[in-house]
Amino acid sequence: MSTFAANRQTLALAWPIALNGLLLQAVLLIDTVVVAPLGEHALAAMGLASTVSALLLGVLFALSNGTQILMAQGHGAKNVTGMQATFWTGLATGLAVVLLGVVAIVGGGKSLMLALAPEPDVGDLAFDYLQVLTVALVGVTVSQHLTVTLYGIGKSRLTFYSTLIETPVNILLSVALVHGMWGFPALGVAGAAIGTAVAAVLRACLLMLMVRRERLAFVCWPLWTLRWITSSLRRYLEQALPVAGSLVCIIVAQNVCLLIYARLGVVGFAAMTLVITWSRFGSLFYTPWAQAAAILVGQMLGRGDNGDVDDHVSRSWRVIFIGAVALAIFYALLVSTIDVFYPSLQSETVSIIKSLLPLLMLMPLIRASNTLCGQVLRAGGDGTFAFYVNLVSQWVFLVPVTAFVVLVIKLPVFLVFLVLLLDEALKAIPLHWRMHSGHWRRQLVKTAADSSG
Repeated sequence: MSTFAANRQTLALAWPIALNGLLLQAVLLIDTVVVAPLGEHALAAMGLASTVSALLLGVLFALSNGTQILMAQGHGAKNVTGMQATFWTGLATGLAVVLLGVVAIVGGGKSLMLALAPEPDVGDLAFDYLQVLTVALVGVTVSQHLTVTLYGIGKSRLTFYSTLIETPVNILLSVALVHGMWGFPALGVAGAAIGTAVAAVLRACLLMLMVRRERLAFVCWPLWTLRWITSSLRRYLEQALPVAGSLVCIIVAQNVCLLIYARLGVVGFAAMTLVITWSRFGSLFYTPWAQAAAILVGQMLGRGDNGDVDDHVSRSWRVIFIGAVALAIFYALLVSTIDVFYPSLQSETVSIIKSLLPLLMLMPLIRASNTLCGQVLRAGGDGTFAFYVNLVSQWVFLVPVTAFVVLVIKLPVFLVFLVLLLDEALKAIPLHWRMHSGHWRRQLVKTAADSSG
């Protein structure tokens, strides 16, 4: 396959993923813009509540990433029975996780927010946001499961269309309810959560209608025998857990660090909230291509066609590096015009953000390449190695060092953010060594043989 044809194939899958992710991340960024005029306390409250909710959503999204890879492999192998087991066990697992999360939030969310907040009123505002957001969790769970299912079988455009409808509903309703516009009550931070909840349920309904219209064979209701349930669940967990575990490890550690950042004070935490929100938004410059590349690797794996895998990964890396450079330039432009987008921020907050720009520009250059390595290793059946790398990096280095520099020696925000950059640099060494060793490619051959059997 020529370079142009291969890139066009990846692009056809990647652009709906990119735009879908862009719209979803734009909602988070716009919510931050909408709440920012309410002051640093409201911004810090939303950052604190979002950290806790992101912890649960991160677990769900990690599980769904495993679902996506298994769907891609099943689609490549044309294994309808395996895809059916993946679809239903993945959905049941996600709903079980979110139910446990909702119970935990309702039972102990307020105490947790008050304990972590730099000031009591920030904790109260954060819990108001969080308890409303629990309504959105079921909708998000269903939506994400259907989204990765469609990604895995190459129908990524359908998910983009659903987000194209969801996003304006979320934005307009959040603006109306935060500030009391167009006859709606002014609910402050909680208004942003209501807008998110309504939009999440709407998107779940739209995706269910789209999947039904596609008449996908593997969505048919299975024969619920005990043997079918246990065998399907065992297969799903055996293959999806290494993928999910790696991502959960990253997400949990990141959100634990965010909770630690709350001890930087209102101004410092507000600055970190904005910068980390930008970082998540900026990952859309390279993550969708890495995700699409991994889906195609999984499909090659499923049909036993691994001859073009090396060239495919090499081409994907070059495209991703260009995206990372573009992101670094975007960060420079954003920080230089921060007064335009965030006119209500205190001068101290703006000064902290500007000091972080060099580190913020370096971050995507390392993280983009790490992202591609991780995605390909998981798609190639080598997710366990990626899991161990992230486990050691996050819990031996990132979390303990962050806790030490914030809680013990109380370093400035610049040095706290530097710890994040060093963590990415440490992970890059084993991930790239594994890619160049060729072991993951042998894993592809092994897994392809297993899938065919």
